[in-house]
Amino acid sequence: MKREARSGPEHPDRHDEHTVFSCVGVSPDMAAERAIVVPVAELGPLGFDHAEIVALAVARLRREYRRRPDPFELLDQPFTMRDLQRLHEAVAGERLMRDTLRRRMEPLLEPIGALTHGTMGKPAREFRTRG
Repeated sequence: MKREARSGPEHPDRHDEHTVFSCVGVSPDMAAERAIVVPVAELGPLGFDHAEIVALAVARLRREYRRRPDPFELLDQPFTMRDLQRLHEAVAGERLMRDTLRRRMEPLLEPIGALTHGTMGKPAREFRTRG
């Protein structure tokens, strides 16, 4: 992502002649080993234009998850619809209607023919993403 540097009274520490390049990316290995997961709502104040960078990243993440079941492979496969529901709610930052999510995502999922075991209640079907 290319971002032009901002200068002026609101950004006295920046110079007009520089271009700032900001990239946000987390590999699964890095996330598991070094990252601290903090809800976006609990980030607190961020320096420079980092709040804007985070807002853009969150918007992209939410956009991708509205279109596809697990585009950034945050779930282990296979997974249940309940697992997918929890993930989508965490990404969206709000509760989602279960039936709506199921109708939108099920065509993009492949049932593996197995049921969960060792859980309370009715065993759930397990899925993986198509493709």
